[in-house]
Amino acid sequence: MTVSHTKYALILNIFFSVTLARAGTGDVTCYISADCGSGGGMSSNSGYSGNPSTGDSIKINPAVVPTQQGIGLESLIFKGTPDFALVKGWGRVGSAISPSNSEETFFGPLGVEDKDQLLERKLNQEKYPNQKFTFATAVNLFNSKGSGARASFSLGLLARYNKVTNHISPGGGVSGILGPIYFGYSIYDDETQLETSTEYPVNKPIRYQVQTYNVGLYLSSLLLDYSHLSQKEPHESNVNIFTASVMLKKFILTGSKRIEESTRPAFNFDTSSLEEKPTKEDYFGGVQYIAGKHFLVGAMYNYYLLHEVSGVVTFFF
Repeated sequence: MTVSHTKYALILNIFFSVTLARAGTGDVTCYISADCGSGGGMSSNSGYSGNPSTGDSIKINPAVVPTQQGIGLESLIFKGTPDFALVKGWGRVGSAISPSNSEETFFGPLGVEDKDQLLERKLNQEKYPNQKFTFATAVNLFNSKGSGARASFSLGLLARYNKVTNHISPGGGVSGILGPIYFGYSIYDDETQLETSTEYPVNKPIRYQVQTYNVGLYLSSLLLDYSHLSQKEPHESNVNIFTASVMLKKFILTGSKRIEESTRPAFNFDTSSLEEKPTKEDYFGGVQYIAGKHFLVGAMYNYYLLHEVSGVVTFFF
């Protein structure tokens, strides 16, 4: 583990230790499904998502930060380097912190890098380098369950701190549920600064804006989701993601298809080279096992868009 990862892990561990003493008893099933609450009532969550990583989804739309009372800690592990996300819920309000990327993940937007950097990273099976720290919070404004039909609505805000530029970029989102239908929308500013580049300004922030929306259907153990992400700079791109998840007893199985329309080149894994290809298609697969009331473990394929296999562990207390 690098010094940087050790530092962020220490920060999360301190935050986790301080808040754990104040947390109520949580259930990981409630945490991941947003469909129950303490004492047998409804959770105050107002968002489902096709993204199997809670840590990733809250960096894209802060309104889906879980508000279920308790603490959630997620760690994604690939090549020995973990990506963290920590969530604290109070019932109607939830907050999250993560020192990890949403860029260049299967469910996230494009990252900023030139062709040489993209090629080298793909060849070496390296995750997109991180330089940001995300803080997000969600407030459930409305939540009801009458005659079996649930209605809920949440508002979320995020602040993304770039440790290279020392700038903070804002963002916000909404999410809601109406019966079996759920939806979400978010918009946020972001920036990246490259130390070396043959295509972009060096040591100068490259600023851009990302917009997302999703809509889906949740039927007991089946979830169907459509998500869209768009950005204008530095590459104009539109990403469409189709996801299906099913819960079979203690297993959660997820399959997704990503269609990216962008001007940047595509990496061909067969020839290990870049090629001009406006439409790129990728596939994702994941399996998670609910090992207990407070523990979930799983594996994901192509989460980092490297055709890799990574592990995921989630605790909720």
